[in-house]
Formats: sequence, structure tokens, C-alpha cells
Amino acid sequence: MIDHINGDRADNRLANLREATLCENQWNSKVRAHNATGVKGVQIKTVGAYTRYVAIIRANGKKEHLGSFKSLDEAAQAVQKRRMELHEDFARHA
Repeated sequence: MIDHINGDRADNRLANLREATLCENQWNSKVRAHNATGVKGVQIKTVGAYTRYVAIIRANGKKEHLGSFKSLDEAAQAVQKRRMELHEDFARHA
């Protein structure tokens, strides 16, 4: 499979193309439009008056729960750090 490094499918310069597995291509995808937090891998959970941000990452067919955080920034930092460890050059945060 061919992956567009910058995520722009119209940019077919050789410098922007690389070979990738299906998983690697998905790791390099942009954040979905319906994502409530605007951060890949972070979900918002509200129970009563409490709001928590849950960081979850998927790699190689497995889901890894990274924690529940009081702030979006904390959850985003946790998921970004782990994404860099797991996805390396294919990590895309936004």
C-alpha cells in the first residue's frame, strides 16, 4: 500500500509517498471530523458533574488504555507519547 506522508492524497510527489502496511496507513490518518475532543485517541466521558478525558491507543490489533485524566492536555500528552513509541514515523497526532 502507498501512504501519503503529509496526509494529502492529492500530493503525489515521490518525496511524499512511502510504502506502508494497512495499519501504518491508518496510523497516519487525520483526526475524524466527528471526534468530540479534536485529539486522536482521546475520548470525553461525563458522569454526573465530572468530566474525564480517556486516552486509548490501538496498535497491532490491540487496544491499550493509557489512563483517565482531568484535562484534555494531559490525555493528549499521554496518547501522543505512546503513539510516538508505537507508531514511530507513522505517528500523526492531529
